[in-house]
Amino acid sequence: MALSPDGSLVAYTRAATGRAPDTNVVVVADAATGVERHTFSRPGHQYYRLAFTADGSALVCQRQREETYDTEWRVTLVEFDMTSGEGTDLLPEFDNWPWPGRAVLSPIRGDATLWFTGDERGHRPVFRRDADGTITRLTASGAYASLCVSPDGTTLYALRSTIDSPPRVVRLDAVTADQHPAFLHAPGELDSLPGTLTEVHVEADDGFPLRAWLALPEGASAERPAPLIIAPHGGPQMSWSAWTWLWNPWPFAARGYAVLLPDPALSTGYGQRMQERGRGRYGGQPYRDLIALTDAAVARDDLDATRTGLAGWSYGGYLANRAATLTERFKAIVTHSGMWNLEAFQIDTDLHAYFRKIFGDPRTQRERYEANSPHFHAAKVTTPMLIVHGGKDHRVPMGQALSLHSDLQRLGAPVRFLYFPDEGHAIGAPNHIRIMYETALNFLDHHVLGQEWRRPAML
Repeated sequence: MALSPDGSLVAYTRAATGRAPDTNVVVVADAATGVERHTFSRPGHQYYRLAFTADGSALVCQRQREETYDTEWRVTLVEFDMTSGEGTDLLPEFDNWPWPGRAVLSPIRGDATLWFTGDERGHRPVFRRDADGTITRLTASGAYASLCVSPDGTTLYALRSTIDSPPRVVRLDAVTADQHPAFLHAPGELDSLPGTLTEVHVEADDGFPLRAWLALPEGASAERPAPLIIAPHGGPQMSWSAWTWLWNPWPFAARGYAVLLPDPALSTGYGQRMQERGRGRYGGQPYRDLIALTDAAVARDDLDATRTGLAGWSYGGYLANRAATLTERFKAIVTHSGMWNLEAFQIDTDLHAYFRKIFGDPRTQRERYEANSPHFHAAKVTTPMLIVHGGKDHRVPMGQALSLHSDLQRLGAPVRFLYFPDEGHAIGAPNHIRIMYETALNFLDHHVLGQEWRRPAML
């Protein structure tokens, strides 16, 4: 919901009437009486993060078209004129597919400048859009969030993080391109990390250029090559660009592992072609990209290709499950909140309408499920697996973990299950995160490094 600067208008969204779960409506109403002035909608699209311009003459928001089997996910910023009611796409030619964040509008009346963030090749820069449509990238590196603008429109403030730096408060000039921020004093900084960060690049089997972050532990060298953990991200419309407290690479680096953070097909920040490559084929091109980046990483002389593991969360957990049925190259696999049986999943998930648009009706479009659902190939799993799941997960419901666990037990595959009854799709409680890290690390130490199993102290 958004209120106009003079308080006379309120804008909000509501669900579309009828059978249209992929559509919502923007309503602009009189703030005192509730009488509707304007309504805006487009079939198959949803609107988010509303904001009025400083003079109240227009409303700016995100417009999202969700992925289907035949169309790519697409997000842009649009502006609705309060007089004419017309809508304008503000980013029609912006192909780096940044998934633009909430628009931050100029506080100066009559100034049409706005700022937003969006993924770009392992970073999340701040972009400025001028009134004539010119778009300028303002930051040279890092991932930015919580963007805001000073009352005179000359200065931006934000939180900046990277894979190897937690969020820090920064100040930016509102105009200068590719700048480095001024860091402001704030609590929460960390001491040095147990390793260094670099990148891995390779060409995919279809010629598309791929990249990944690689966290190297201290002491990794040709004489002492480090074991490697591959950690695909969730989403799948996401990218490794920012600091995260869940599945952070540095606890693994502290234990001596290198961690590869790949951005396969369907990752954001690589243009619309990256979406086309994986559309409707969750277990196809994204999996092949993950393997290509893994091969490029283990070709380094400071990594040990004979000691590798795989650990993923959400969509990354799905890729972990998929890999378990397609390859025996990994010594151990950790799957957290990952999809296993896509047919059961698209019925139970809180996003059932969205996933049915991708995979269709399982009774009439069996080929899509047979091509992408790992559970059809459960008998091929030989790699030891650790399942992590929350009992209150509505995105990937608990039944997916139970199905995977029972299938592997029935077939005699080595499997362990770490269950958090009170957690949802992610793990939030600090002690639960500690349990997760210690359990995953001990599981990997046992199977990847050949060490004796150690029961986590908190279990």
